[in-house]
This record gives sequence, C-alpha cells and structure tokens, in this order.
Amino acid sequence: MTSAAAGFRSHTGWTAAVALVGPPDAPRVVARKRIDLLARGVPFECYHAAANLSPAKAEALIERALTTATDLAREALLDITNDLRATKDKLIAAGVVLSSARPLLSVEDALSSHTTMHTAEGLLYRQALMDAAKGLRLRVVAVPERNLPDIASNALGISAAALRGRVGDLGRELGAPWALDQKHAALAAWLALASKR
Repeated sequence: MTSAAAGFRSHTGWTAAVALVGPPDAPRVVARKRIDLLARGVPFECYHAAANLSPAKAEALIERALTTATDLAREALLDITNDLRATKDKLIAAGVVLSSARPLLSVEDALSSHTTMHTAEGLLYRQALMDAAKGLRLRVVAVPERNLPDIASNALGISAAALRGRVGDLGRELGAPWALDQKHAALAAWLALASKR
C-alpha cells in the first residue's frame, strides 16, 4: 500500500484539490478536483450576510456555514479515500495552503470591518478543510502561501528552481487546468506526504 496526500488551495465557497501518491522523492498526481464548500441555504459571503443580523443570528449563520463547509470537505476527502482504495493507496495526510497563519476570527472581530469580513471568509473555508481532515484522523500540514515555495524547497531538499520544474511536470500529463491553484495545492500535498507525524 502506497501513501497518499491531498492538498488544497481554497477560495470563498470552493477549493482546488490535488492528490499525490508515492514516495516523497517521486510523487505523482492521482486526482485533481474542484470541490464546492457551499450548499443551498448558506450565503456565498456568509460574514457579509451576517453583518445585517443580530449577534445571535450572526453566530448561528457562521456556525452553519462552517459546519456545511466541513461536511462537504469531509465528503470530498472520503471520495478521494475511496478512489485510492481501488489502487491500493491510502490517504494519510492533507496539506492546506493558508493566506496567513491567523486562526479563525470570532464573529464579533470578523464583523468589525469590511476588510476583516473578507479575511474571515477565507479563514472559514481553510478551517473547514483542516477540521474535516483532522476528523478523519489525517495528518494536517498548514502552510502560509507567502512562504510555501521556500518552505517546500527546504523541507523537500530541492532547489526553488528545480521544485518549480517538478511541480510543473506533475501536471503535464493531466493537461489544463494546472495553474497556481493546482500547483500550490500539489505543493501542499507534497509537503503533507513528506511530513512526519
């Protein structure tokens, strides 16, 4: 059985996902997906919608959005796990690209300004991915995007230039799309695959 890891680069309401399998020195892509993290009844920008509600209703809306996103992320991870079983591979870890290393904001802090509402939107979906992975007992590696190439280069023992080439090569067989979302999700998966418990 070969180890596998999934990597995610999220946006408001969805995430790019890439799954890698194999030894950390020679991984290969086995899945590339777009995963929706929104369901009917949850507003696209839940913090913006919550700004017009009473504190109790705002808390309930944000909790519903987080729970929904976490449930959808869990379903996606289970789908990846089931797909890997067919090839006798095992999902052991998940890597999540962060916009920063900030924790999820309280609803009160998140609603304090338009800027913090946007920040909170992104944090919510990243938190949902991490919570879903932890709930499935996967090892979770979370890396701030700003430092992702340097951290990956150091952790994997590959020069930055060689790493860019290898990540580009990972997507070559798949064809488009293999843009920044997929490349950074692949890097997060690669770091998760190479990480130690």
